[in-house]
Amino acid sequence: MLVEKPIAGTVEDAEALAQLAVGTSRTLMVGHTFLFNPAVRAIKTYIDQGLLGEIRYLYFQRTGLGPIRQDVNALWDLAPHDLSMLRYWLGTDPVDLVARGQSYLKSGTEDVVFVTLSYPDQVLASVHVSWLDPVKTRRVTVVGDRKMVVFDDTHATEKLRIYDRGADYQPREGGFAEFIAAVRDGDIVIPRLEPLEPLREQLAHFIDCIVTGKPPLTSAEDGVAIVRVLEWAERELGPAARAETTQA
Repeated sequence: MLVEKPIAGTVEDAEALAQLAVGTSRTLMVGHTFLFNPAVRAIKTYIDQGLLGEIRYLYFQRTGLGPIRQDVNALWDLAPHDLSMLRYWLGTDPVDLVARGQSYLKSGTEDVVFVTLSYPDQVLASVHVSWLDPVKTRRVTVVGDRKMVVFDDTHATEKLRIYDRGADYQPREGGFAEFIAAVRDGDIVIPRLEPLEPLREQLAHFIDCIVTGKPPLTSAEDGVAIVRVLEWAERELGPAARAETTQA
């Protein structure tokens, strides 16, 4: 079974699906389509090979003027894409999370949400999702201590840009225990990517997993993990909304 993202509306249901798949020896895969995007795959390679150095922080923007959903808020509609990329790239789950949002169009349904996540090794991530924005943006920035990369999924030809840029503190010449901030501004590289269609790649991978029995890249475990973060963020949105109602 190939399930559209998110795999379920609650952690309880997601875990039940995962257990059912194991108990019946069936392939269960969740449609985190971006993990089959050539640019996302390339960034995974850059991180694993150390091209970017130590990862410092990541910033995701997924905004536009609609489409506006009636059944879920912008968090559940849009953020699974970014959360799945985070888990794929970092290989771990957040240890802390703060989420804030507002319901401007329909009471009780957040159409704009900001989520800040903390990961092991002091890695920070920010996710901004919105149905109420003048410009359609699908952009990810990954900042390492050696290089930085920007993934712009709306660009027709230049999906990735690698920036040989950085900043740190270096010892001041002749000084004792003195340091000076130094900024490095190097080349910008636009790598060539294979023109692969993520949806086609996802379906081919799904069929291969059924035939060979190997676990999917976007497994039920990944689906459960993403829903767990979504539920966590949803709980964080709750207190802010209740406080606003109380003040009113």
